[in-house]
Amino acid sequence: MKENREGEIESLWKRVSYLISKARQPQEIILGIAKEGVNLLGADAASVRLLEDENLTLVGGYELSEEYK
Repeated sequence: MKENREGEIESLWKRVSYLISKARQPQEIILGIAKEGVNLLGADAASVRLLEDENLTLVGGYELSEEYK
């Protein structure tokens, strides 16, 4: 079980590294990471937000509904 989890993590890092190497804009990396999160977790959507002062600012997302944008 532990080996399988380690393999998944290594595979994820390889995919993220590939995204970083091929991206032309930072937004492409953020979108790719959100998509990977959706696939990995079996979720409907994912977002990346930055904490600025006391506010969360949406910087990217995948399959977000309008209420989460």
